[in-house]
Amino acid sequence: IMPSLVGSEMCIRDSKSILNILKDIKLKTIKAHNFFSVQTILKHRDKRIYYGNASGKILKNENILILPSQKNCKVTNVYTGNKNKKYFLKKNQTSLELSDHFDIGRGNIFTWKNTNLESGDYFNSKVVLTSKDSIYKGREYIIRIVDQEVPVIITKVKGVIDVHNHIKRKSMLNTNDFGIIEFQTRKPIIFSEKKKIDEFCRFIFIDNITNNVIAAGKINFKLRK
Repeated sequence: IMPSLVGSEMCIRDSKSILNILKDIKLKTIKAHNFFSVQTILKHRDKRIYYGNASGKILKNENILILPSQKNCKVTNVYTGNKNKKYFLKKNQTSLELSDHFDIGRGNIFTWKNTNLESGDYFNSKVVLTSKDSIYKGREYIIRIVDQEVPVIITKVKGVIDVHNHIKRKSMLNTNDFGIIEFQTRKPIIFSEKKKIDEFCRFIFIDNITNNVIAAGKINFKLRK
């Protein structure tokens, strides 16, 4: 029984306790996908420390796969702040030291224990145009997906999606248009198809001269050339 205040009078009503309400709620488990996105590389003597965003649980001595090179190595040290730890468990920024030195740069991805990440350079996607620019075949931009930034060219505009979710054929997308396009990146990017790993299917297009954001979108699937 819990008291409640109505107007200036105190009344009593039957109610569940907070504890019972919490017990009745079915909590949804959010799966943390295992990946590390390289943002910065710090060099100190013969060491290279890779700083970036980590998701999932990564252990010291964990075997990792470096994408897109497909090379394997081990994690020798895991740092959070200035502390050396045995593992990292969260979705946050951290630093890693590896057993071998490879040609690794900003935007490279480390992964472990299959995470549905793939490599590709030709895609079908949904986009919404957020600027006064226009998207059409042959237009070039920079695509940003996680920490990867790569030149991209629009290969086809398939049409605009209307309020009934139908595709109306159109060769150009204008401000606030929501449409389907196909594009090709100048080099392979790491991605995930829609509904697998959200971070790796969302992207933005950036004007390669003004650096303005032109559009935002989601990769539907990889295309064959």
